[in-house]
Amino acid sequence: MPKTRLVCVLGACIVMMIGCDESTTEIAGSTQYSAVVNGANEKPTAATSTATGFFSASLHPTSNTLSYSVTWTGLTGTVSGAHIHGPGDANTVASVLVNFQALPVGSTNGAITTGASGSASGNLNLGMAINATVSGDSLKTLLNLGLLYVNVHTAANPGGEIRGQIAKQ
Repeated sequence: MPKTRLVCVLGACIVMMIGCDESTTEIAGSTQYSAVVNGANEKPTAATSTATGFFSASLHPTSNTLSYSVTWTGLTGTVSGAHIHGPGDANTVASVLVNFQALPVGSTNGAITTGASGSASGNLNLGMAINATVSGDSLKTLLNLGLLYVNVHTAANPGGEIRGQIAKQ
């Protein structure tokens, strides 16, 4: 009986170590992105807002997902929209590609708090279409080229109150 327990415990330890090794490899192989989000970055005209925010994301090649988080504080009111836009450089206004309030099919853990201070987070499945015109592969390409930005909109600033260009770290 003791040998059977020892074999079971040893087997469980090996399975746990393999699981840890796979997740460590995925984290080690991921690419990081970030953006400082503020009113001065708004285009075509800077917003006079004192609100600030930060966007961060990890591209996990093993699972083909983009895990993201954006936080903000000090908006003039509640959030009317929060998105990733592109393609566009830091001086361009571009179309919505990812709506944090209605994530693409296959995405997980989408959460948003829409107050003057709040956050949005989730995991985009890049193995599926992001929208009718953009694939997950296209989104990765735009991300790596620095042609995406995050934007948070309010009623007082319908074109966007705070914005930040997403850059590879």
